[in-house]
Amino acid sequence: MPEIHDQPDPQPHDFSNTEGIDGTNAEVDAAADMLCPTDYRDDEGEEGYSDGPYTYEQGHMPITTRLIRTVILREDGTYEPAGLADSVLDELDTLYTTTADEVYAQFGQDREGLDLGRTRAFVDGLGVTATDKHIIIPRSSGVTLKKALIPIEGAGQIASDILGFYAIKSDTAVVYRDRALEQENGPELTEALQVHELMHSGGRVEIQVTTSGNGLLYAAPSRFGHVVAIYNGELLSERIVGNFIEEGVAQQGFGRYVKEVLGKPQGFAEVDKHIVATNAGRLAVPPEHTVIGKDGLIVTPNAAIAARALGHLIDRDPALWPALIAGARDDEAFTEVRGRINAIAPGMFEHLQGNYNDKTLYGHGVLYVCNRLGIWPDRL
Repeated sequence: MPEIHDQPDPQPHDFSNTEGIDGTNAEVDAAADMLCPTDYRDDEGEEGYSDGPYTYEQGHMPITTRLIRTVILREDGTYEPAGLADSVLDELDTLYTTTADEVYAQFGQDREGLDLGRTRAFVDGLGVTATDKHIIIPRSSGVTLKKALIPIEGAGQIASDILGFYAIKSDTAVVYRDRALEQENGPELTEALQVHELMHSGGRVEIQVTTSGNGLLYAAPSRFGHVVAIYNGELLSERIVGNFIEEGVAQQGFGRYVKEVLGKPQGFAEVDKHIVATNAGRLAVPPEHTVIGKDGLIVTPNAAIAARALGHLIDRDPALWPALIAGARDDEAFTEVRGRINAIAPGMFEHLQGNYNDKTLYGHGVLYVCNRLGIWPDRL
């Protein structure tokens, strides 16, 4: 099997346009279309694109890996389309699965005081087909875990300084258990964080594979739930869209678990609302997302801001919520999401899909939604 390397990490882009829907353009529309692909060849019909979906079993459900682009990198730096044999893809899948199984066996779970049965029942009840591989470990083990996953995930995809993440290629949901935060909020906080990561794991994953003349393979996700990477023919993705929606959906799961399962409509901080300062100004965050920090101050995850924006849209159209869950893995449901959001405000889906994809810009996304719907940003 050729040696496998990860693509260089995509560079962040500034999608901070908040002037109505003027930021929507053909490129963003095309990004949305990529989530509902019907043809896997280029406009000229060149050979080398996948003739159809290549399906393998990724633990919890059949995952369809559509090779949106398989190319050969020539010595002169140019590219040509190239097909990859199923045997290569089988070996690639084996690497992912074997690594995930080894990591899962090594780290296991820190289950003391947690009711993981109810977290699983909750996400199952939402219709999320979540991964069976979920790791809950102390933050002190984060660096060791990162080293174990980097060979297939890439350094930029694995973090040890946050509360959790979903490892895409190894299909593993990870939560770092912070006992200091649990002292303030209880072990239920760790459960809610696990729900957030399990929500991410329910989406479809698509991998782009690039091969070079020296036999090296570069593999990187081109689709992950609502997120899609648009490639410019080189190893670096030109832009990544859909993260605002993807994070908003996952954090909606967090908030609904806190309200509906834990019975905490005012969140862990037990407040009616919380105002956060962002680079877009002061914004109100729904109380179910509030957490008591280690210093006793009230804090909220960054994704809570994106969740608020989606919450306003779901309030206008409750059927949007199940569509968002299904749309992370199903093309027809994704088309439904687009239609429902644009029925609330024309052009809104394309704008939200293409903009605010860095967490520092989530506040601008809320402002955009509030402006379109006539809602005060510092009120709920």
